[in-house]
Amino acid sequence: MISFSGVIFKIQPSESAAMKIIYLRVAELNEKWSNRVIKGYYKCKDQVTDMFRERYP
Repeated sequence: MISFSGVIFKIQPSESAAMKIIYLRVAELNEKWSNRVIKGYYKCKDQVTDMFRERYP
């Protein structure tokens, strides 16, 4: 709801506006978490790489 000079307007966004809000939020979270480093991953990186190559030659 938006109040303007004591008058209250009920605003319902369109479906495309809601999808845009969701898209922008997901894009923001993706950028935040895409560079995340898992602690201790360097210890098993070689093993994981070998397992991946065996499974997907």
